[in-house]
Formats: sequence, structure tokens, C-alpha cells
Amino acid sequence: MFRGHVPGALCNMVEPHSPRQLAAWKQQEQRNRQFQINISKKGKKLGLRYDDSDGLALVIKIIDPGVLYDSIMEMSSDQWAMPEDRIIEVNGVRGKSEWLEEQCMKSDVLTLTLERVLPAPNERIFGQSEDPTVIVHAYDLFGHGKGPMACMSRTLNSMSTRFGLFHTGVEVFGREWFFGASLEGLFHGVNCTEPKQHPVHRYRTSVALGTCKITAEAFEELMPLIRMKWPAWSYHAISRNCHSFTDFFCKILGFESAPRFGLFGSGDAMLVPGAAADARSLAPCGSCASLKTGEGRQMPMSPSSEGSCIRVEA
Repeated sequence: MFRGHVPGALCNMVEPHSPRQLAAWKQQEQRNRQFQINISKKGKKLGLRYDDSDGLALVIKIIDPGVLYDSIMEMSSDQWAMPEDRIIEVNGVRGKSEWLEEQCMKSDVLTLTLERVLPAPNERIFGQSEDPTVIVHAYDLFGHGKGPMACMSRTLNSMSTRFGLFHTGVEVFGREWFFGASLEGLFHGVNCTEPKQHPVHRYRTSVALGTCKITAEAFEELMPLIRMKWPAWSYHAISRNCHSFTDFFCKILGFESAPRFGLFGSGDAMLVPGAAADARSLAPCGSCASLKTGEGRQMPMSPSSEGSCIRVEA
């Protein structure tokens, strides 16, 4: 097993290793998982961007559309290659990153050995709190801007939840999760922010669905898999957008669907209180220019309201 990146790893040296060094090395070894996957390129692009700077492995940074992603999606989830996994061997060759790169370039059939550093026991990566309340937050699309799109979304959304232009995200265990494209070309399309604090879209209202049906521990296991299924390059403004993910995520968390917001929304519009009235007013609005972040009033949400929906204005 490659150990070059492990602090205090065993090596040939005159001075004997201290008990502390041995214990630290053994603990790190137990957190490393190695597995193999087989890829047949069939003359197509592999779709892999990596970092070879340590000279010993290829560290996966971005998985683009290509044979690698298509192949792992046909495998069981325990064989999915993920960003930050290390390719330490290709077709039996290991030792230098240029050798591994050469094998990936010239061979049509690849047997990749990957290494992944597992999180420490009970380490929380995706959850920030123990609160299992699921809340869908709706925003005015690009509402913090000053252009025509921002003005249009703020104006439409102030009149109707069915015909407006919205962005949505899902809050659970202390973080809000949403889906979108990446202007930087990054892989992950599912990312998180502090609740109601999206940097681009202007917060409008919320719907509390109730308590999620999975544990915090199960959530930690699920999120890496969910993020793999929703790469940023799969985003489509109409057919696979933030609302598509919101609806999917709410179903994963134990609900029949998400509340549907706007023209390109997904889910059940009737979960939004007052959605039957097309011209439902969500915030005071004299004109587009009069709308300011934080207008309106906030109504309390009850975490015990499982199975019910509560609107929260801000």
C-alpha cells in the first residue's frame, strides 16, 4: 500500500519508530480503503482530470462525461470512483505517476486500483446539526442582481408561486443543499450553503415538510452517492434543474414530493400554502425597485409538524 502521503509512515531509518508513530500509522492504514475497477474505453474518451504532482499516484479531481463515469454508474456503489480518490495502480503498473498516465493513454482496457481515505469514525462531514427537520427554501431567481431577469423574478414571484421564476434548496441537519451548474467546470453539482443564504438568489419563503425519515448516520453515507449522481455537467435549465434535485432529495428524505415553485418547478404545487390562488402574494411589492432583502415577516416553524407544511416568509 502506498504510504508516501501518510505523516509518520514507516520507512527505512536507523532510529526506531516510537509507539506514537506506530499507532498513528496503524490508525491511518485502517482508514485507507483500496478497491479495483475495470474500464473498457472502446476508443472513447476516459473523461478524467487528475493531479499527478506527488509523482506516485493520479489523484482524481474532476470526472467529465466519458467512459469512466458511464462505467462506474453500471457498477455497485462501493466501486464508484470519486473525486479525491487516488489511482495507485493501472494494469499492474505502479510506482510513478507518469507510468500510470502512460497506461491510461495507451491501453484500451484498464484495471485501476484506487485508494480512498475514509472519514474517521463518527466524523460528521455533511451534517452540521442534529436537527432532522426538512425545510424547502425558495428564492427569487438571480434576485440579488439588478438586471432584467432579477427584476422579472422578483415581480412575478411577488404575485404567484405557480408562475414565477424560483430557485429552491433543501435544509436538513443544519445545512441547505441545492443543485446547479458549475461555471468553473467542477464536478460536483450538489453543494451546500447556510440556510436561506444563497449568494446569488434572493430568499423569498420556506415550506417545512416535517422530520426526515433517515438517521444522521445514514445521511452521511448517502450524500457522497447522491452527489455522484448529480454532476454539475448534467444540469439543464428546464429538464434537470435545482427543482428536479429538490424533489428527488425530498423523496430520499422520506416525503412523497417537494413543494413545486414556479414555471420550471418539480413536485406538488399544492404543498405550497395558497398555491391554488395563481395571484397569491408572498411579499409586499409596490414595484420591483421597492423589493429589498429581508422584507416581510417571519412566522415560527414547528419541528413537530411532521406531515404538514408551514409557510415562512422573510
